[in-house]
Amino acid sequence: MITTVTSVQKVVTVAPLIRTQATHTFTFRLRSFQDLQIWLDDNSAIYDKKTLLNMYHMCVEKPFGFMYLNLSVQDRAEMFWYKFEARLVPSGDVAPKPGPLMQSTEALQQHSPAAEGAMPAGGAL
Repeated sequence: MITTVTSVQKVVTVAPLIRTQATHTFTFRLRSFQDLQIWLDDNSAIYDKKTLLNMYHMCVEKPFGFMYLNLSVQDRAEMFWYKFEARLVPSGDVAPKPGPLMQSTEALQQHSPAAEGAMPAGGAL
């Protein structure tokens, strides 16, 4: 595994390929609307832009405030932090509805060949 730390003052200077592969980000007050727009676009798959903007402003309105994002976790309630001091979970946040790739194991077992009477892999004849 290769670990790379990138520290920049303008988000636009970092290629989208690098930004999309980041696993941890620290976002301080951004200096331009263009940087803020890119940051919102890059993270809007997690929460909608309005929610992200509110969270961003809450974090950077105080001196030396920043938002830490841990994008390596699956639970979005564990992703957003204010200065490592408090988790940021929007009020009324509910888990996203499971998509076709997020079926429960119960649903998968119902449709498995073993459930239909087939021999499980590695079983005796």
